[in-house]
Amino acid sequence: MKPILTFDYELFFGPEAGDLQNTVLGPTEQLLKLLNEYKSTSVFFVDASWLHWLSIHDNRSLKKIQCQLAEITKYGHTIELHVHPHWQDAKLISGRIEFTTYENFRCCDLPENSSYLTDCTNILLETLSFTTQNTLTCFRAGGYCAYPHGILFQTLYNLGIKRDSSFAPGAWNDQYPLKFDYRELQEFKPFDIELGDGVAIREVPIFTYRLSTVQRLYQKALRVASEKHISKIPGRGLVFNNSFTKKLRATTKIATPDNTKYNELPNFEILDFSPVLVGHPKNCNETTLKTLRQILTQYHGISNERFYE
Repeated sequence: MKPILTFDYELFFGPEAGDLQNTVLGPTEQLLKLLNEYKSTSVFFVDASWLHWLSIHDNRSLKKIQCQLAEITKYGHTIELHVHPHWQDAKLISGRIEFTTYENFRCCDLPENSSYLTDCTNILLETLSFTTQNTLTCFRAGGYCAYPHGILFQTLYNLGIKRDSSFAPGAWNDQYPLKFDYRELQEFKPFDIELGDGVAIREVPIFTYRLSTVQRLYQKALRVASEKHISKIPGRGLVFNNSFTKKLRATTKIATPDNTKYNELPNFEILDFSPVLVGHPKNCNETTLKTLRQILTQYHGISNERFYE
């Protein structure tokens, strides 16, 4: 089946957040050009917590983003809600964005009396007033941290957002602040999460695949041998100090074109469902663009309509 392309539109979260032009606007323009060339459409999950922060600290940058979101929707791509709550703790220090704490990292930990999710939704809807799109129907939690969902999904439902695409079957991470655990979930096709009183959130899982220790060693060797895999990305996210054995053990990986060679991805043609891939404009380098071009060539005419079925 043809894959579904989704992109998380955001800055980095770590010691080097990057800058608007080189980390988001420029790379997104490259992605749009490539997608349009192959007559394909995708879903952009826009970090509304970042927009909320910009509305207070940098309205000029917010207006530039508004222009690009209008360009995105003009060509048939859709925009959906993405939230990283630790933007609440972002500081502007000597002209640089710095995150002094990650205590508010997980969406699923937002307190019941918090209006933050509502505020972020409203700022994105306000931004969309400059585009051809005027509604939001789907959510993706920053860092995939949407479980246990607690009041999160009920709040989204009350806001009119009745779909989620945060769950990554089989994947898990136990390192602060990126903690999630989907090892018990093995369903890749969309399914309903009952909230009670006859209402539900439709979950559209992210596609993942298993990598054995041997496969990880092989891919590591390929990366070391290929100079083209050296990232030229203008920014740097959180770095986890994994042990040598942890880096090599079998793992479940989220399917992404980001800095990934095409032959490292599984064969999507053998699947009986459309796998949801997650990319990021901020990770758009030569390798990413080459892999995306190969995906678009193999599965010509990828449509975001499959995402909403």
